[in-house]
Formats: sequence, C-alpha cells, structure tokens
Amino acid sequence: MNKLFKKVIFFAIFCNVITLFAQKPQTDSYDWEEKRARFKVSAEDQKESCVIFKNHASEEIAYNEKNEPYIYSVHHLIVAVNNESGIEQYNKLSISLANVMDIIDIKVRSISKDGKIVLTDKSHMKEIENLENKGAFKVFAVEGVEVGSEIEYIYKLKKYPANSGRRYIQFSNPSYNYSFELIVPEFLTYDTKVYNGNAQVKDTVIENKRHISLKVNKTNALPKEEYSDYWANVMRLEYKIANNKSTGKTKIVTFAEAAKTIYANTHVTDSKIDKQVDGLLKKIKLDKSASEEDKIRFIENHIKGNFIVNQNGGSESSQINFILKNKFGSKFGMTRLFIKLFERAEVSHRLALSNDKTSERFDPKFESWDYLDEQLIYFDKLDKYMSPVQFEFRYPMIPSYFLGNYAMVIKPVTVGDYTTGLSEIKLIPSVDYKLNHDNLNINLSVDLENDNSTISIERSLKGYKAMFIQPYYDLIPEVKRKELFDEILKSQAKDGHVSNVTVKNVDKNISPFVQPMLISGTLKSDELIEKAGGKYLLKIGEIIGPQNELYQDKKRNTEISLDYPNEYVRKIKFEIPQGYKIPNLKDLNKNIVFKDGTENSMGFTSSYKLEGRIVTIDVEEYYKKLNYPVEIFEQFRKVINAAADFNKITLVLEKE
Repeated sequence: MNKLFKKVIFFAIFCNVITLFAQKPQTDSYDWEEKRARFKVSAEDQKESCVIFKNHASEEIAYNEKNEPYIYSVHHLIVAVNNESGIEQYNKLSISLANVMDIIDIKVRSISKDGKIVLTDKSHMKEIENLENKGAFKVFAVEGVEVGSEIEYIYKLKKYPANSGRRYIQFSNPSYNYSFELIVPEFLTYDTKVYNGNAQVKDTVIENKRHISLKVNKTNALPKEEYSDYWANVMRLEYKIANNKSTGKTKIVTFAEAAKTIYANTHVTDSKIDKQVDGLLKKIKLDKSASEEDKIRFIENHIKGNFIVNQNGGSESSQINFILKNKFGSKFGMTRLFIKLFERAEVSHRLALSNDKTSERFDPKFESWDYLDEQLIYFDKLDKYMSPVQFEFRYPMIPSYFLGNYAMVIKPVTVGDYTTGLSEIKLIPSVDYKLNHDNLNINLSVDLENDNSTISIERSLKGYKAMFIQPYYDLIPEVKRKELFDEILKSQAKDGHVSNVTVKNVDKNISPFVQPMLISGTLKSDELIEKAGGKYLLKIGEIIGPQNELYQDKKRNTEISLDYPNEYVRKIKFEIPQGYKIPNLKDLNKNIVFKDGTENSMGFTSSYKLEGRIVTIDVEEYYKKLNYPVEIFEQFRKVINAAADFNKITLVLEKE
C-alpha cells in the first residue's frame, strides 16, 4: 500500500488522543557487550555454512516534541561463519531505508577465532539510491572477516509510523536466541499471528507500556529448494493494531477501513481533471462505441507507450494534471490516472490490491495492510486484471506472482451524493497451462557423408514464456538482436551455425497471451552426428535443448510452487538415410504422468511414428497447476527428470 495511506491512518489513530511528552525511547540504550565470550559452534552446526547465535529486533512507538508518533527500531545480529560460503552470505550487509526518517546509529564488528575485534569504519558505508530496483539501501562490507569469525552488528533507525508489521523468524541456517519486542502505549492492543510454526506471542503491560514479545530458543534451518516460494514457507510473525482503548475505537486496521481510505485517495473528484482527461481521450480518438476490452487495450497501449513510471518525481508526480503535462508519474499517480481514464471512458472497473505471493501469501483472515502492497485494476464485467504500473505487461496479463493469490478489490458504493469503497476479497485465478508454452517444430536433415545435420526450427513462445524478450524487443539494438536470437536457436545445437533467422509477433502492445512470439531459423551442426565404427550415433535428445534435472537426496520440506502453469510441445521430423535403419526407436517412448483424480495434472510423454523412412517424434511436457503438495514431490521429480533423460537419448543408425 502507498506509504501515504498508512501514515494518514496512523496519525489519525494516535494524535490528539493523549498528551504524551517527548522522551527517549526505552530501547535507545540497547547495546552490545563490549567484551564477551565467543559462542561455541557444535560439531553438528559446523556442517552449516553459518550459524545465527543472536537475532534480536524491537520496535517502539515514541513521540517527538510535537507529540507526533514515530517508530524507534533496533536490530542486533550475531552470526558465526564456518566457511567461505558463510562469509559470502554475511560479509556484505544492506539495510533497507524504506520508511526510514533517520539513521540513529550503525555499529558493525567482526571477532576472529583468536578474539581479535575489527570495527567496520562507518565512513566506508555507502548509501545506494535504488539497489536492484528495491529502493534505497545503506550497504557496507564487514571488515576483518575470516573463516571462523563472528559477525555482529546493531543498527537503530527512526521510522515513519505503521499500523502493521512483519518479522521473519526462520532462515536457511540454524538460528538460536531469536527475540522480537513491540513496545507501544498501554491503550493500544494488537492482533498477532505466527505462520509456519507454533511460537507463542506474549502480551504484558509494564509501567503504562504494552510489551508484545516473542522468543524462540532455536529454529531449525529451512534450506532453499528448487521450485519453492522460499519466504512464503519460513516461520514469520504478522502483527497489526486492533483497538485503541483511549478512544474506544475497535477493529481499527481492517480491509474495510483500508478500502474507504484508498478509494478516497485514488478516485479523484475534480471537474478540471475530468475535462483534461476527456481532452486526452478525444485527442487519441477513443471509439466510445468500442467494446470494453477494446477500450482497455486502446487506453493502456497509449499510456504505456507514451508515459513512464518514475518514483523519484516528488509528491506532485502523484497528481493527474502533473502527469498529463510531464508524461511521467509515480506508481500511485499512474494508478490514479488509469482509474480516471477508465471512469471517463465508461469502462467498468475496480481498484485491487495484493502482494507478491512468493514472499507471503495473502491471508484473508488476518487483515494486515502489509498485504495491500501492489496495485491492480480489476474489470468486474470481464473478470480480468491489468497492471497499471508495470508497463511491460499488457491486458489481461499481470505479473505471475499474483496468480493464485488473494486480492482486496474495492467496490464503489454510492449513497446519495457520497461514494465510498467497500472491500471484497477475491482469489486471483491461475491461467490455463496452454497459454504459456515454449514449443518447437523441427525438421532435421541428416547428412552421413559429411557427418553433419541441418536443422530447420520454429520456436513458439507464448504467454509468460515470451516475457523475457517480447516487451523489450524494440529496445534491443539490431546487432544485439542477432546475437540474442542466434543464442536462442543454438539451444538446439551448441555448435550450430545459424542462418535465415526471422522473428514475428514482437509488438509490445499485444499481449503474448494473445499471440505467441515466433523465432525461426536454420542451423548447421557437426555435433549431433557421431561416427562409431560402421554405425552412426544421432544425438536426437539434444535437439530439444538443455533440460533441468532435479535430484534431491534430502527430505523435501516445502510444497512445489511454479511461477505459472505451462507446457512444452516438440515435434521433430527426419528421414532415415537410405541404406540405414534405427533398431532402438522404442527408446523414444516415455509415458510419465501424474493424475489428480481423473485428470492428468502433470506429465512427460514422448512417442514416435515411422511412415516409410520418415520418423515423426512427438514430445509433450506439461504442468497444469501452480502448486503441488510436498507429498507428491517424488512424482514431480520424475516428470522433471524424464525431460532430462529424453535429452540423453541417442539413436543408432546401422546398415540394413
């Protein structure tokens, strides 16, 4: 959710309630031990790359001289690094500056095996404005770290107030002595919920302060696994304000309250703005008699083709008149603009808010505003969504991390002259697996005299499979395009000499759900054919390209999560050279399928037809669901590995 919304509500909750004189936060005096013994690493923990021996965090609501609330945040970590991998994981630290008003203090040190203490010079710490598109961070390298060292840091931040929060308790390495404390005025109560674990939250009052705390002596490591939404599976704590006893307000932080506040902030009522937006629609020649879908596409293509999102434009970049004049706006501003455009174009729509499910799954039963993190526009008559802020996507395609997650949809309700928003929780549906494919149509010509082969390829990338390139095609220089598509086609033969490349359906204004991107070309390869005495070996499996292999000797911990349902269909045709036969064509037959009830849920199948001397191979691999339970991991692994096994198939050509 936009920071503005949280701030407005937070101040409404706290200000003008009770006069609370400015004073130092209780946690301001928190510090590390100047001289302490090192922690002992057990023989079992020595097997890990690192071990967390202390992880403490606290947040305290404090007040400044103007009786305005802020959050005083403290974080203290001690971790022992057992090998180079552990050093790599922890010797470079970054602190997010999101919602940070001021950095109060940062202290960092390393303690070697022989007890030598090296303090990191604060002047070596750098601030990066936008680190990996995640916003501003303070970053630094910990000095004096070697294998066996302990890394310790404390930082204290003054942050903007928030009405909800989240803490991760579990990590990819074992963790000891985890603690979190939330210190607030006694008149506030909080709702809390622990996910993926059973840690107990305590709520006590000490000297007019409410202390909400959680302690976990030991948390087992949750190793990162392939095909897993890691952060959605770790143990975490969610918390939010429930009641304000001093005012009698109850159920303060709810989706209903969020819907009203967000609706008021995003739906602009201004006749001057209406006039400007009507002028734009007239200028771009919107056909008012067009279908709703055609209007959506027309408006979206114009805005995303002529405006940009810029989060560094200041508060004015959230204003529609500023955006129309300057051709850029913040994410909040662009959302406002799209809402107004659809309103004036008479397209039925609703604002929706959700979050990235790979980090946390939206919980409809715990009404935290932290789930209202990203904006979508929901078209209620069409039951489809659009992203107003991610310009690489076109209706009805939205980022895949929303699929299968919940969203809060804001339904407008009018009583007399007053219109407000009501919250409605909806599940964002997944998509049909056939909308996301990476298909191959291959004609292979085998030349035994010259020990080479010619491969004619058409590769079809549809839906999310095309998103790594289709939206950006126009931005790629011509020379780089050739290199890129040559490499894509060489997936079928690493040594291949590429020619006759053509690329179709790269218009960024057309969703790859609607039409797939097609890449065609010819390869000449010397590696697919290999002479072995009086026989030839045809590495037919390699022609489908490299395949993932999934081998796991440890117990699977988390459910299987895919970015999106998808399929791979490959058709390969070739003629057996005169005078030769292939005795092991049956090696091409594979049928590994998992049923969910009566329906095939995932599978890998391959078969062949021999008509005269023409061999046609059909291969299909598919995953129809977003998630599969951990109990069927072995079946999933078999399907994944079946493709890798096919990749290793070699056909033998011997004389008739």
